[in-house]
Amino acid sequence: MKRNTILACLTGGVLTVSASNASAQLHEGDIIVDISPWGQIRTGDVDTVSGQANMGVRVFDGWFGKQPNFTNDPGYDTLLGTFQPGELVGFNIRSALRVWNGDDFSTIADERVQFRFAQTLQAMTPETDVWTEGFKVSVPTDGKWHRHIGMLLLGPADGQGGFLQPSDGVYLLHMELDTTQSGVIYSQPYWLIMNQNRPTQEVIDAKGWVRDNFLPSPDCPADMTGSTSRFSPQYGVPDGAIDSDDFFYFLSRFSMGSLAEADLTGSATPGDPAYGVPDGVVDADDFFYFLQKFAAGCP
Repeated sequence: MKRNTILACLTGGVLTVSASNASAQLHEGDIIVDISPWGQIRTGDVDTVSGQANMGVRVFDGWFGKQPNFTNDPGYDTLLGTFQPGELVGFNIRSALRVWNGDDFSTIADERVQFRFAQTLQAMTPETDVWTEGFKVSVPTDGKWHRHIGMLLLGPADGQGGFLQPSDGVYLLHMELDTTQSGVIYSQPYWLIMNQNRPTQEVIDAKGWVRDNFLPSPDCPADMTGSTSRFSPQYGVPDGAIDSDDFFYFLSRFSMGSLAEADLTGSATPGDPAYGVPDGVVDADDFFYFLQKFAAGCP
């Protein structure tokens, strides 16, 4: 669909929501999980000073080596009562494992990561960029989903049913969280950067690259996705171009009242101090602001 046709498809239906913040008694270093006011799983971390949760964080890091080539950190943690007891919460893998080449994560690794929990649940990163179902773990009676899922780094297949020793490197997992709980949808994509015996600076560099390339850019806020198919690795990941995929992706987030993606501005009037500054509500200003940025394209 051409852009001028899309711009003509103005729709009504303004939805206003309020933001909420999780806090207190969360495990520092874990990936913090909650359910947003608009019914979507969110990821975050713990502020090391206040101990409160910063929701909306989507890039994390960890280190193999708790045991050889293995770790179960970071884990996942929530506040009490976040999920309904008896429901299942877990992860899916959105693309193949990648390895840092010093400049970017364009290289698919020869290695793979095997996920394990309670000796019965297992999943493996795919060899190509194919959306792959992980597994889900039950929510206990207090509604607090605090789980540490094992991650084992495996080298290439040895041709005899086993795996060779994995190479040292900085590896990238592209994932999402999901649940069986009714009325709650899967999370935005998140990325986990895992270090196998490489200098910390490489992790820092890799983390910065992921933030710069896989998260929305303030210079091009209308570039939101490379696909409208949830099962594409490009779903919810900016691709440097603005097209119909971005329009319909924004429209879906606007309709659900997603503060994370559709709260773009407090004013649709250029020059207003609130222009381009999220204000905690999703309304007509956000819609028309998006249309302006969509028409302008990326710099």
